[in-house]
Amino acid sequence: AHGNSLDQDDDVDENVEEAQMLMEENDADGDGKLSTQDVLKLFAPDDGEDSNTGLGSRQLEQLIADADMDNDGGLNIDELASFVATVAAQEGGVASLVAKSAEDTDIEENEEDDDEDNFDDDDLDMAKMLMNEDDADEDGRLSAEDVLKLFASGKGPIGRAGLSTERMEQLIAEVDKDGDGGLSVDELASLVALVVQQ
Repeated sequence: AHGNSLDQDDDVDENVEEAQMLMEENDADGDGKLSTQDVLKLFAPDDGEDSNTGLGSRQLEQLIADADMDNDGGLNIDELASFVATVAAQEGGVASLVAKSAEDTDIEENEEDDDEDNFDDDDLDMAKMLMNEDDADEDGRLSAEDVLKLFASGKGPIGRAGLSTERMEQLIAEVDKDGDGGLSVDELASLVALVVQQ
C-alpha cells in the first residue's frame, strides 16, 4: 500500500525533519505535542497579516484542524509533519520556519545595514554642513518643511537638484525611516545621495 509513495520519500523525510526541529524548539512542556496556538504563533505573525507562508491565520487554523487526526487540540510529531507538508504545498511554501524569529531579526538588521550604506562620506559631510547651517532649534533634525525651504533656496546639491516639489516630497518621505516628519543627519545624507542620483 505504501509502494506508491516511494518517489515522495525525500519530501516526506524533509517534512519529518522540519517537524522534529519545530517540536524540539517549541515543545515547552515536553509532552511531544504542539498546541494549535503554538503552531499558529510559529506560522502566523501576531498582527494577523499573512504569514511568511502566504497563508492567513484562518487558513492556518483550518489546516491545523485537518492535521489533528485525534482531535486533541494539538499536533504530535506525525501530525505536525503532515501539517508542514500541507503548508509546503501551498503557495509561498514553508519559508524560514525553523528559528524563524532569529532569521527575521537577521533580515531586519541586513535591511538596516543597506540603509546605512546608501550614502557615502561626501553625502554625510554635506548633510552635516546643511544641518549645522539650517537646524534652527539644534535638535539634530531638519523638518520636511526645512528641507523643502533648503531645496527652494538653491543651496548645495539639494537646492540645485532641478526636481519638482512633489518629487522632493516623495524623496523626503522615502528617507524618513522613522516616519517622524523630520530628517536626522543620516536620513539627510540619504536624501543628498538620492538627489545626486536623479
